[in-house]
Amino acid sequence: FKFPGFSWVPVWPREGMYAHYVVLLGLSFSLCVGFFTRLSACLFLVGFGLIQLMDVTNYLNHYVLVLWFAFWLSLAPSGQVYSVDAWRKKRRAAPLPDGQRASSIPTCWYDIFRFQIASVYVFAAVAKMGSDWLLHGQPMGIWMSTRTHLPVLGPLLALPAMPLVMSWAGFLYDATIVFWLSWKKTRLWAYLTVLAFHGMTSALFDIGMFPG
Repeated sequence: FKFPGFSWVPVWPREGMYAHYVVLLGLSFSLCVGFFTRLSACLFLVGFGLIQLMDVTNYLNHYVLVLWFAFWLSLAPSGQVYSVDAWRKKRRAAPLPDGQRASSIPTCWYDIFRFQIASVYVFAAVAKMGSDWLLHGQPMGIWMSTRTHLPVLGPLLALPAMPLVMSWAGFLYDATIVFWLSWKKTRLWAYLTVLAFHGMTSALFDIGMFPG
């Protein structure tokens, strides 16, 4: 099943798909350590985008977020500090006076990535503003019914009111977490809440790479 206008995108044979993912793994590692950062980001953007275009059923909205991150990384000077690129550049450059920094990243790039993350949470809250989610606790109730066998949490998930409680908790989390993360006084606790939220999501629900 192809996206309109992308029927030309090939689907590799089995060995080719394995090789494709191995290349993406290598590019991901290059991005993590900042080795030829922009080039790695550009190649990752193309490689990950091709996987999404191979078949419509590969689509997941969080994969679109990955593509946006790769796009911004292909433009941002993220390899200028704390990276292999910065280390290589420092080795070639003349020594700087004491106290002078070799390079920095403009604040606007931090703001772009913050905005990208914030938009995910805000629109997640907007998507939950409906009777199914806030009045009937669905599809949370369907998802939770498949996890009642879990130890400790299972009996809690089986409680009749729990789907609605979890639905409202998810909505309030998405609607307010950007504010709590932006406020310095609550940032640490908000970040710990983010870790707990995504950890619980990973343990309870199978929705691709989202919890990570």
